[in-house]
Amino acid sequence: MGGSAELTDRKRLLIFINVSISTFAGTMLGTALTTALPPIMKDYNISVNTAQWLTSGFNLVMSIIIPLTSFLITRFKTKRLFLTAIILFLSGNIIAISSFNFFTLLVGRIVQAGGSALISSMAQVITLSIFPPEKRGYYMGWYGLALNAAPIISPTIAGILVDAIHWKMIFILAACIAFGSITLAVGNFGTHKFISYHVGMVLLIGFIAGVIFTYRQLHIKIPFLDLRVFKHKDFTIAVWSTIIIQLILMGSAIIFPVYFQQVKGRSATISGLAVLPGTMALSIVSPFAGKIYDKIGIRFLSSSLVLSPPSVI
Repeated sequence: MGGSAELTDRKRLLIFINVSISTFAGTMLGTALTTALPPIMKDYNISVNTAQWLTSGFNLVMSIIIPLTSFLITRFKTKRLFLTAIILFLSGNIIAISSFNFFTLLVGRIVQAGGSALISSMAQVITLSIFPPEKRGYYMGWYGLALNAAPIISPTIAGILVDAIHWKMIFILAACIAFGSITLAVGNFGTHKFISYHVGMVLLIGFIAGVIFTYRQLHIKIPFLDLRVFKHKDFTIAVWSTIIIQLILMGSAIIFPVYFQQVKGRSATISGLAVLPGTMALSIVSPFAGKIYDKIGIRFLSSSLVLSPPSVI
């Protein structure tokens, strides 16, 4: 992709609309199946411990692929890599729509996650690269609307689709959005308790692998993932703040629909609507937050985080 100075305002806007639509389609499937798990369990005769892999597995693959993006984006052209990500996401939806058992549906979810991870990571890079510094906060605010609102509003949309038609309509809708995005782009984590031997061994292996990976990345000339950036206090605080915020958003979006359907016996539509107020608030605030960032910086915005704990209580 050429430098931002080589692009017209219209071209920048079209590119931004494309990446925002793609991001919305990709991130919405991260939590969309939470309201659809009960009917999927019934159709495929599986337990909730098995069905939850449709959401946990999706997020697990996302966490693996996202760090790879910085490596891939330096070796492939941006447009080609972004189109590949959309095609991968669309293919995963087709597999899910055509699924005849739990295994094929899980495969579709894994493929979806691969494409979604690439899309969401590249979208940030693309947005930051096509706009001048004085406009980045504003457009990143609108990008935040697509990135953060989608996984919260998707249970509501999914609940309506499940009650009105069938749970596979969730994937059909996502596929239609992804197909539209391709057109525009071309034109311009069980069955074991957490405190158990099995989980403990997996966590231990993961911890050891993480230590080895970190040591190696800090002692080679060209690291696959540059971990030295965590020496910067501000960056580290920002990363951990983002992790905590996403844990709250994603955790509530996944748990609430299951609670309303399994414990309260409500319909998929009602369980989806239960998380809608938070989505509306996020949708309204996000663009304005970007504009405020452009004018006065991050300190005032970060102070608003103190409002989150009281609101949960």
